[in-house]
Amino acid sequence: MAKEIDQTPDEQEDAQTAATAVADAEPVKEDIVSTDKAVKTSEDFDAKLDAEGVDDETTADEDDTEGEKKEPADKAAKTDGDDKTAAKGKGADDTAGDDDGAGEVQISAETVKRAANLGLTPEEIASFENEETLTRTLNVLDNIVKDDGGTEDTAQTPPAGKDAKKDEGEFHMKFEKEEEIDPELLKGIRAMEKAFNDKVKELSNKLEGVTGNLQQQAQTEFVARFDGMIAELGEGFADTLGQGPSNQFSNRSSAGRNRAAIRTRMYAFAKGLADAGEKIPDEKSLFEMAVNTLHGDKLKTIAGKQMHDKTKQRAAQARVGRASTRRAGNLTPKQRAVQTSRNFDELIDTSET
Repeated sequence: MAKEIDQTPDEQEDAQTAATAVADAEPVKEDIVSTDKAVKTSEDFDAKLDAEGVDDETTADEDDTEGEKKEPADKAAKTDGDDKTAAKGKGADDTAGDDDGAGEVQISAETVKRAANLGLTPEEIASFENEETLTRTLNVLDNIVKDDGGTEDTAQTPPAGKDAKKDEGEFHMKFEKEEEIDPELLKGIRAMEKAFNDKVKELSNKLEGVTGNLQQQAQTEFVARFDGMIAELGEGFADTLGQGPSNQFSNRSSAGRNRAAIRTRMYAFAKGLADAGEKIPDEKSLFEMAVNTLHGDKLKTIAGKQMHDKTKQRAAQARVGRASTRRAGNLTPKQRAVQTSRNFDELIDTSET
């Protein structure tokens, strides 16, 4: 039986510290053992290489070769990535370039001249999405101008006549064995059929009357607007289109035929553009297109005359101003004062006029 040894508190503390140190040293010992094993393994591997005749330089060369093989692969991957990035950047630049030119519509000078000859304004020409659409529209207008040989006023839509529903059959009840039906009952059925058909006919006639009135009202309003556009052309067209409302000219008169031709051309332009799937311009634009195609030479003559008259008037005003200045230089102070007063009175009279 072991004898217990009495220890003082200081001795107990020293013993505890020693035990802790031993416990901490155990992992270090294990690390030392592991290191010894690794060294021994390395020595065994070197001995094996020596036995096989393979030196460290050969191994190093193989490592270098393997690294060189890996490096081109990395470089190829990097080059591929750069090419993709460059291609992506180029695509973005091309897209940006396309976007910059997307708002510009390139139309040849020949097409623009052709459109102007058919009465289209620069704003109307610029409104087309591309030259192909504009060319298709111009082809329609060309066909209209070539085929338009009559002066019949087709813009007027006649009201629906009473025979509009002539081909529609009336309501009639049919029976497989009509002879087996009670005569009195059959008579009542036929009476109801007649009353129903009469009522439908009455409502149809009323509807046709209302529709005709609306069409007549729309036609009257259009003629009023048309006469207003004729008046805006000025006195230069008085010999061709006359002056005043259209209802005072017969269809046989020169002015009546010319006005009917303009209305017909407006209608033809609108219908042709609608059939081609293009947007129909407003009445004012259709009127200008029709007048330009029918009376283009007269428009140019009138425009040239107006420009000549304005230039002549401005030259006369300039000569009057210079002449009055020269006269004033030869007058005495009293005469100059009188002349100035007269000039002022003339200026007042002119401004009031």
